[in-house]
Amino acid sequence: MEREDQLIQEIKNLNKTIEDQKIKMNEMNINQLQKNEEINDLNAKLNLLMRENIELKKFKSLSENKLQSQKLRFEVELRKKDVFIHEFKSGSTQDKKQMLNDHLNYYKTQNSILMRFVDLLSKQVNIDCDILKGLCSICKSVNDPFLENFINKIIEDVTNKDTTTIKDIEEKLNKI
Repeated sequence: MEREDQLIQEIKNLNKTIEDQKIKMNEMNINQLQKNEEINDLNAKLNLLMRENIELKKFKSLSENKLQSQKLRFEVELRKKDVFIHEFKSGSTQDKKQMLNDHLNYYKTQNSILMRFVDLLSKQVNIDCDILKGLCSICKSVNDPFLENFINKIIEDVTNKDTTTIKDIEEKLNKI
C-alpha cells in the first residue's frame, strides 16, 4: 500500500507539474498572441506609411511634371515675347504699327490693358511718359510681367536720350 501511495503521490506530482507546464504554455501563448497583435499593428502602420509614401511620391512626381510643363510653356512664351519686343524696338514706325495690328488679337486675349494701350497707339493719341508709367503700375497690380516689361522697353526706347524733354517724349511716342 505504501508503494501505491507513493505512486499516487508521484502521479499527483506529475499531474501538478503538467498543470504548471500547461499554465506556463498558456501564458507563453498569450504573450505570443499579444506580440503577434503588436507585430500586426506595426505591419498595418508600416503598410499605411508605405501607401502614403507612394501617394506622396506620385503627387511629387505629378507636381514636378506639372511645374516642368508650366516652366517649358513659360519659356516658350517668354521667347516669343522677347522676339516680339526686339522686332518692335528695331522696326520702323510703320513696322511697329503693323506689328501692333498683327498681334492685336493675341493681346486681346492676353490682357485688356495692353489692348487699350495698342488702341491708343494705333490712334496716335499723345501719350506721355507718366501715362506709360501708370500703365506699368497697373500691370504690376494685375501681375502681368510681360506687359510691364513691354511698356518699360517702350519707355526706355522713348527716353534713351541724355537730355529728354516731355516734347521729345511726346514726339517719339507719336512716331510709334
